[in-house]
Amino acid sequence: MESSRSSSRLIWILLLATLVLASYGGVGNAESDLFGDTFLNYELPCKKIPPSPTVPDHVTKVRPSDIKVAMGIGDSSSAGFVMMYEKFGDSINEFRGRSFPNGGDPGAATIPNFLKSVGANVVGGGRGSNVPLMFHYVPKNMRANAFDFNKAQLAAAASQGILVDVPDLVEYLHFHLNKTDPPVDNEKDWKLFTYFIGSNDVCHVCDNKETSFSNWIDGYYSTLALIKEKFPRTIVNVMLINNIVRTEEISVGKKCNNLRRFLEFCTCLNNEQGRAAMAERRANITRVIKESVTKINKLNSPEFRVVLQPFMEDYKIDLDHLSPFDCFHPNQKGSKIWSLALWNNMMSPPKLKKHYIEPNIKPICPTENTYLVYDE
Repeated sequence: MESSRSSSRLIWILLLATLVLASYGGVGNAESDLFGDTFLNYELPCKKIPPSPTVPDHVTKVRPSDIKVAMGIGDSSSAGFVMMYEKFGDSINEFRGRSFPNGGDPGAATIPNFLKSVGANVVGGGRGSNVPLMFHYVPKNMRANAFDFNKAQLAAAASQGILVDVPDLVEYLHFHLNKTDPPVDNEKDWKLFTYFIGSNDVCHVCDNKETSFSNWIDGYYSTLALIKEKFPRTIVNVMLINNIVRTEEISVGKKCNNLRRFLEFCTCLNNEQGRAAMAERRANITRVIKESVTKINKLNSPEFRVVLQPFMEDYKIDLDHLSPFDCFHPNQKGSKIWSLALWNNMMSPPKLKKHYIEPNIKPICPTENTYLVYDE
């Protein structure tokens, strides 16, 4: 199968890329050698708010400062792949400690750190960096220990991850939940779970049966039901897929685009027919996600709710939000912007949530009357 050849090539090239880059030359471009230390550290300019006087007994009463656990599932964008790459010779690791949904490195612009800034005492954020882990190719009987827990913690983002991998990622999280410091009380502690999957399912629409849309029709709802089963007292942030086709449109002719093609990553981007198929698949997946969120929330559980955070839906990504390694994954600036967009939607009731990212985005600061779930 063509996709298998592409995946094998990607794995080997990622392992060897540092040596290749050191001998061949850079893949960056002048426009993308941008940031210096500007985005390395960021402190949310908000006051701490006290947690609720008693542990909330209903999901609609949970303040940001009541969250005890930050966890999540995603793919390479959530793992921070090539996030810190700026120029030839830089690391091509996963920087999950600094990645927007679940990073825990001090000073990083991440949701767990934002929660700490407003008074939450949270565990679960990823730490540091690691070589890319292609979780999809790890044998199923080894997946519970596939990540280095000391680094990954509860940031279960997997490069090349697709929807069919999610049940095993959920099992990893459940298996390690009581290994944090301090340990998590799964029955009593309120948890925030950020769920961002589907980009690889879109990328491989024209070359991989494992990403068939038939997997999504019932499969996505099943993953939400599994999260509900495994993790009581949980609020799930569900993110929609951004317009991946735009990454090709804004990077044509760039060295990073040429490298993406050489790596045979997201090959459907390389021709008009493939891009059209990707746009259709994205639209269908978006519909399934929205329908699944509505369906599971109709259960009206007092201890579980899924919140759609739609800022990716109409987001027009800029080239300076993307890594100059491949013009595909978010760089430091992109990760910070995504963190702020997700945070602001978290702080907003449904009718005020943004479906795009505002230019010059500024953070919304919570008050004692800010809750993470609002029933419509």
